[in-house]
Amino acid sequence: MGKRLVIKSADPGSSREITTVSDGNGETVVYSDRTSITLERLRTKGAFVTAAFNSSGLIFGFRTDTDLTVPDSVLQMQDVAAIQRVIETAGGTMDRRDLDADEQQRVRSMLEFIRKRCP
Repeated sequence: MGKRLVIKSADPGSSREITTVSDGNGETVVYSDRTSITLERLRTKGAFVTAAFNSSGLIFGFRTDTDLTVPDSVLQMQDVAAIQRVIETAGGTMDRRDLDADEQQRVRSMLEFIRKRCP
């Protein structure tokens, strides 16, 4: 059982998707927060937070920040498989690290918000 909140903006384009998954007792066990912002026509920055909770309420997880640029040539492509291959090999950076104490607290706060917003 889970809850999901999706927020989209108008162009140039940003979105946020927050998902929670609960066990059979209604206790949240996994939290996922994905944010994506289109900076330029073919450049996107994103932040992905994944956190889990153990039975004592301890939060553990990680944050991944990405910056991806796709070449202009993808705009002329018709083959979906070819587009996917170009995107997978596109230039960019990715940084992954464990959540710090402040981020863990933000996860707790967002979880409470989701519980109220998406009953």
